[in-house]
Amino acid sequence: HTIIPLRHLRQMLCRMRRLLLLLLSPAQCEQGSGMWSLHGRTAVVTGGSKGLGRAIVVELLEQGCHVVTCARDLKPLEELLRCEPRCTAVAADVSTAEGRSALLQVLEEQFGADFGLDVLVNNVGTNLRKPTVDYTEEEYAMLHDVNQAAAFFLSAACFPALRRRKGCVINMSSVSGSTVDHTGAPYHMCKAAI
Repeated sequence: HTIIPLRHLRQMLCRMRRLLLLLLSPAQCEQGSGMWSLHGRTAVVTGGSKGLGRAIVVELLEQGCHVVTCARDLKPLEELLRCEPRCTAVAADVSTAEGRSALLQVLEEQFGADFGLDVLVNNVGTNLRKPTVDYTEEEYAMLHDVNQAAAFFLSAACFPALRRRKGCVINMSSVSGSTVDHTGAPYHMCKAAI
């Protein structure tokens, strides 16, 4: 697992907050006591159980948003789910059609068939660090499915809900998409595509 230094996490959250302000119109951001708020808004965050995804979930909750997140393992979210009624978690692997379908089913059950979505954060990601020539076809396909295809297909599936609320999509990439940092060619390729 990647350890993200706290200062980098804070910088990423500040950038995400600024991005949301740019993407959402003033009418979409409720004003209160001089600070912007996402009260009454709905967001989906993939890979929200740990790391940057978890931090994004917490930040959106602090801004008043109702958050639906997904991860393969929900154990790290148990305490948050117990104390935060605006957070829903789905055990789903969004790199698969079945996982994306399970997430969408929970959204429909919770918000109705014609639900609207304000923010989709495609955060899920993984990596296998090894020399490029050592990747198997299965490993390459898995990295592509998690790091790129999941965001593409989930964004397409959520498009009607996003259109209803004039929502936005935030795709979390990596510096690895624009530089060489020896994390593996397939990871670089996927993050560059995002």
